[in-house]
Amino acid sequence: MRGPLPFLLIALGATIPAGCATTNQTAALAAVVAVGALVLSEKPEVGWDAKTADQGERRFRIEIRRVAWTGSGEGDFGRRFDREAQRLVSEHGCNAYRVLTYRERYEPALTGGSRIAEGIIECA
Repeated sequence: MRGPLPFLLIALGATIPAGCATTNQTAALAAVVAVGALVLSEKPEVGWDAKTADQGERRFRIEIRRVAWTGSGEGDFGRRFDREAQRLVSEHGCNAYRVLTYRERYEPALTGGSRIAEGIIECA
């Protein structure tokens, strides 16, 4: 799920525990959470983390991680991996790159886990 919908669902879910508060307090809480969620959903980098490591011989390892509470990121991992690879090769003066390995996986955790794309590229 992409866009503001997951955040709005979280905002609505956050108002359920406030059910014993007055209607005005619940509406105010829902409005604050909804506005905050909407602002976060419009920032494309929220919930993404990219790490790189030099593997020697003009090779680099890239790891792209999606934080669990920010949506699945379905379909975005390949584009983000490519963007990070382009950034790396331009920083190191390469014209192009070749993907040596690439995989996507899910890493479970007590807080909900996260999806990860990882791979190794080589400057061409």
